[in-house]
Amino acid sequence: SGFFGLQSGRSCQPCGCSRSGSVSELCDEDGQCHCKEGVAGVRCDHCSRGYYGYQGINCTACICDHTGGNCDPNTGECVCPPNTEGDTCNRCETGYWDHNPTTGCKACSCSASGSYSPQCDLLSGQCPCKDGFSGRSCDWCAPGYYGYPACSACSCDVAGTNETFCSKILGVCECGRTGECVCKSGVSGRRCEECVSGWFALSDQNPNGCSECFCSGLSRDCEEQGGLTRVPISIGRSPDILSLVSLSSLQSVKSGVYQHGGEMLLDTRQLNTSGLVGPLYWRLPAQVEGDQLMSYGGLLSYIITFYAEDGSGLSNQEPQVLMRGGTLRKHIIYTDMVAPSNGIRTQHNIKLMEHKWKYFNSVSQRVVTHADFLSVLNNIQYILIKASYGTGLQQSRISNITMERAVSAESGDLQERAKLIESCLCPPGYSGLSCQECAAGFFRQPQSELPPQSLKTMTVRPCVQCRCNNHSASCDPKTGDCQDCKHNTSGRRCDICAPGYYGNISGSASDCSLCACPLLDNSFSPTCVSDGAGDFRCTSCLNGYEGRYCERCSAGYHGNPTLPGGICLICGCSGWGSLHQVCNELTGQCECKPGVRGQLCDQCEERHVLQQEECVSCDDGCTSVLLDDLDRLNDLFLSVNLSAITMAPYQQLLLLENRTKYFK
Repeated sequence: SGFFGLQSGRSCQPCGCSRSGSVSELCDEDGQCHCKEGVAGVRCDHCSRGYYGYQGINCTACICDHTGGNCDPNTGECVCPPNTEGDTCNRCETGYWDHNPTTGCKACSCSASGSYSPQCDLLSGQCPCKDGFSGRSCDWCAPGYYGYPACSACSCDVAGTNETFCSKILGVCECGRTGECVCKSGVSGRRCEECVSGWFALSDQNPNGCSECFCSGLSRDCEEQGGLTRVPISIGRSPDILSLVSLSSLQSVKSGVYQHGGEMLLDTRQLNTSGLVGPLYWRLPAQVEGDQLMSYGGLLSYIITFYAEDGSGLSNQEPQVLMRGGTLRKHIIYTDMVAPSNGIRTQHNIKLMEHKWKYFNSVSQRVVTHADFLSVLNNIQYILIKASYGTGLQQSRISNITMERAVSAESGDLQERAKLIESCLCPPGYSGLSCQECAAGFFRQPQSELPPQSLKTMTVRPCVQCRCNNHSASCDPKTGDCQDCKHNTSGRRCDICAPGYYGNISGSASDCSLCACPLLDNSFSPTCVSDGAGDFRCTSCLNGYEGRYCERCSAGYHGNPTLPGGICLICGCSGWGSLHQVCNELTGQCECKPGVRGQLCDQCEERHVLQQEECVSCDDGCTSVLLDDLDRLNDLFLSVNLSAITMAPYQQLLLLENRTKYFK
């Protein structure tokens, strides 16, 4: 009895209670003695508030109603509690707060440098802080400020500062004692306000702060392309444009697939499942394949609905969207989200950025790198959206498929500007915002010419200058076939002379000369070939021409093509009147049979008549005599006709009648 502390694990300690001030020598486990009225203290050795005059006997009650019962504990004189004022001590003095009739008021202790006033709030004790200061007494720097008592603004860029040091609610970030902000991996600067070299497009949505320059692996110098806006491109609205494929073989499924009311519909009751292994996917059309770099940062959106006997199942664990692409190295990547519920129309909006995409069939489950994601977008081979969900699938539907693409914004367009599209400073021979294309005058070097080791480090095949032997500055950027060959050349490499020209290709503008077959301005062969030093041979003489330079007419033709304007004409000798079809090569005169005349041997001579394709002589002793008489009569009447010129018209008519009667 009279001791305490056993329960606390210490040894028993004496209570030490005042015999005059305590009820007994006992105390509680904490050592508090039981005091008489008006006495206080752990050991009951002084007067409590409202009492005075403890001299080891008793305490006397203060008679101080106007001071709240407070008096001097020794003399009993009525006094106010500490730091209070007023006739009844009912308020705190300036610079104090939390009025208590017993204990008085607490000091505000407002910081002189951080507070506007020494007076704090009477209830909370909060001092009125200046901008950049915080705490009840404004005695430390607020978030986003550093260096008490100056508390200068950190001014950290929220987009570029490590999220651990930022408050999304306040929209500010903390910095170190010297004001240095803690930047994300792709950001630099005292305030984390700029991208490090080789990075671009500072964004608060990017875990790295900035995106690494892709530039097809050809440049580290890029910036964000301005003046763009995103527009959604509708996909799969035409009939029979979406196909259903098996993931295992990408085999297209025809049966059970329909278009109904703007939706693509799979009815498994009519589906031929032979040869199908694994889940089924909707394959998006060729519209989304190829170069889709301008879709980076946009959304791939669609609405999916399925009906199954059971909404759960192993198929729900398969990736919901897969994408395959790349140039030299192919990647299959996927992204996933919560599977839709059975019978519930669900919209998915998928961000076309690498942060939530992973490598398909990869053990590591690591996130796709920025370079690999853009490499896939540079040459998409397919995009698949899952159609199989649940157990016992009955029907699957997909609709409202759109893929956003960045396009040039028109002046006055108030739509939000597209971000994250890079514009690279490309090396010679490359063009496009990401150096993904060959510049004019360049083409993709054939893969067969590249060392196997280099393929492991390259993103795209190099662009090399068009190989057109200095006869063209342009070629097909994929095949390298030369276009618009100059200087009378042709061929895939402008390596042969055009038809009508000859020469040896050496890269000179005068490689090919015009064929003279036989004259430059009178040529009868569309082609010729070099034949010896500086000489040529015409190779396609027109019909009727022959010779090394088509300089003479063929048998059966006549003319002189060596003269300006000279041509070869077919002889055209009569089949019945000429000895053969060959004529004089210059004059064209055919060689006639006896009794036949004319250049073509197509007329009988005088005193001959055509009988059965033969000119027969009229000199038979009778017909020849009559013909002689007729000749004389003709001469006679010719002279008469000449004299008739001076006759009167009726005389001329009479003469004509008499002549006719005579001949008869």
